[in-house]
Amino acid sequence: MVQRGRGTVIFLLGSESRGGPAGYSAYNASKVAQRAIAESLAHETMHLGVHSAALDVDGAVDSPRIREAMPNVDPDSLVAPERICEEIVRLINQPRNAWTFSTDLRAYDQWRPRVTKKKS
Repeated sequence: MVQRGRGTVIFLLGSESRGGPAGYSAYNASKVAQRAIAESLAHETMHLGVHSAALDVDGAVDSPRIREAMPNVDPDSLVAPERICEEIVRLINQPRNAWTFSTDLRAYDQWRPRVTKKKS
Protein backbone atom coordinates (compact mmCIF):
# COMPACT_ATOMS: atom_id res chain seq x y z
CA MET A 1 0.00 0.00 0.00
CA VAL A 2 2.81 2.40 0.81
CA GLN A 3 4.45 1.67 -2.55
CA ARG A 4 1.14 2.42 -4.33
CA GLY A 5 0.58 5.49 -2.16
CA ARG A 6 -2.96 4.45 -1.30
CA GLY A 7 -4.99 1.90 0.61
CA THR A 8 -6.97 1.46 3.80
CA VAL A 9 -6.36 -0.68 6.86
CA ILE A 10 -9.32 -0.98 9.22
CA PHE A 11 -9.00 -2.44 12.69
CA LEU A 12 -12.37 -3.81 13.78
CA LEU A 13 -12.46 -3.43 17.54
CA GLY A 14 -14.94 -3.13 20.39
CA SER A 15 -15.42 -0.57 23.11
CA GLU A 16 -12.95 -2.58 25.21
CA SER A 17 -10.18 -0.91 23.24
CA ARG A 18 -10.88 2.20 25.32
CA GLY A 19 -11.27 0.35 28.62
CA GLY A 20 -13.68 -2.30 29.67
CA PRO A 21 -15.58 -3.92 32.50
CA ALA A 22 -14.06 -5.49 35.59
CA GLY A 23 -13.10 -9.13 35.22
CA TYR A 24 -11.89 -8.83 31.62
CA SER A 25 -8.45 -7.30 32.14
CA ALA A 26 -6.53 -9.63 29.80
CA TYR A 27 -9.08 -9.24 27.01
CA ASN A 28 -9.27 -5.46 27.53
CA ALA A 29 -5.48 -5.23 27.39
CA SER A 30 -5.40 -7.08 24.06
CA LYS A 31 -7.94 -4.66 22.57
CA VAL A 32 -6.05 -1.62 23.89
CA ALA A 33 -2.91 -3.05 22.23
CA GLN A 34 -4.75 -3.41 18.92
CA ARG A 35 -5.87 0.23 19.12
CA ALA A 36 -2.25 1.24 19.83
CA ILE A 37 -1.08 -0.67 16.75
CA ALA A 38 -3.76 1.03 14.64
CA GLU A 39 -2.70 4.46 15.88
CA SER A 40 1.00 3.73 15.37
CA LEU A 41 0.27 2.53 11.84
CA ALA A 42 -1.67 5.73 11.21
CA HIS A 43 1.30 7.85 12.32
CA GLU A 44 3.68 5.76 10.23
CA THR A 45 1.71 5.59 6.99
CA MET A 46 -1.09 8.14 6.68
CA HIS A 47 1.26 10.82 5.34
CA LEU A 48 2.28 8.23 2.73
CA GLY A 49 -1.30 7.78 1.52
CA VAL A 50 -2.39 4.77 3.58
CA HIS A 51 -5.51 5.34 5.67
CA SER A 52 -5.55 3.51 9.01
CA ALA A 53 -8.78 3.50 10.99
CA ALA A 54 -10.11 1.96 14.19
CA LEU A 55 -13.76 0.94 13.97
CA ASP A 56 -15.29 0.11 17.33
CA VAL A 57 -18.44 -2.02 17.29
CA ASP A 58 -19.94 -1.69 20.74
CA GLY A 59 -22.56 -4.34 21.36
CA ALA A 60 -23.77 -7.65 20.06
CA VAL A 61 -23.75 -8.04 16.29
CA ASP A 62 -27.00 -9.40 14.91
CA SER A 63 -26.46 -12.97 13.76
CA PRO A 64 -28.27 -16.31 13.92
CA ARG A 65 -26.12 -17.37 16.89
CA ILE A 66 -26.95 -14.22 18.84
CA ARG A 67 -30.65 -14.50 17.96
CA GLU A 68 -30.62 -18.11 19.20
CA ALA A 69 -28.93 -17.13 22.45
CA MET A 70 -31.21 -14.12 22.94
CA PRO A 71 -34.53 -15.10 21.32
CA ASN A 72 -36.58 -12.24 22.80
CA VAL A 73 -34.12 -9.46 22.06
CA ASP A 74 -35.29 -6.33 20.29
CA PRO A 75 -33.49 -6.35 16.90
CA ASP A 76 -32.82 -2.63 17.29
CA SER A 77 -30.64 -3.39 20.31
CA LEU A 78 -28.22 -5.36 18.10
CA VAL A 79 -25.70 -3.90 15.67
CA ALA A 80 -26.69 -4.86 12.14
CA PRO A 81 -23.89 -6.44 10.04
CA GLU A 82 -25.09 -4.40 7.06
CA ARG A 83 -24.41 -1.16 8.98
CA ILE A 84 -20.90 -2.37 9.84
CA CYS A 85 -20.25 -3.08 6.15
CA GLU A 86 -21.62 0.34 5.18
CA GLU A 87 -19.28 2.01 7.68
CA ILE A 88 -16.30 0.07 6.35
CA VAL A 89 -17.13 1.17 2.79
CA ARG A 90 -17.55 4.77 4.01
CA LEU A 91 -14.11 4.68 5.66
CA ILE A 92 -12.51 3.20 2.54
CA ASN A 93 -14.05 5.90 0.34
CA GLN A 94 -13.19 8.89 2.51
CA PRO A 95 -11.20 11.61 0.78
CA ARG A 96 -7.61 12.07 1.92
CA ASN A 97 -8.33 15.56 3.19
CA ALA A 98 -10.86 14.31 5.75
CA TRP A 99 -9.79 10.87 6.99
CA THR A 100 -11.33 9.50 10.17
CA PHE A 101 -9.09 7.56 12.52
CA SER A 102 -11.59 6.42 15.13
CA THR A 103 -15.32 5.83 14.87
CA ASP A 104 -17.79 3.69 16.73
CA LEU A 105 -21.06 1.98 15.99
CA ARG A 106 -23.53 0.94 18.63
CA ALA A 107 -27.19 0.16 18.90
CA TYR A 108 -29.28 2.67 20.82
CA ASP A 109 -29.50 0.21 23.73
CA GLN A 110 -25.74 0.52 24.29
CA TRP A 111 -26.05 4.22 25.19
CA ARG A 112 -26.59 3.63 28.87
CA PRO A 113 -24.37 4.00 31.90
CA ARG A 114 -21.97 1.14 32.45
CA VAL A 115 -22.06 -0.03 36.01
CA THR A 116 -20.39 -2.91 37.76
CA LYS A 117 -22.40 -4.97 40.20
CA LYS A 118 -21.51 -4.16 43.79
CA LYS A 119 -20.08 -6.94 45.90
CA SER A 120 -22.45 -8.24 48.54
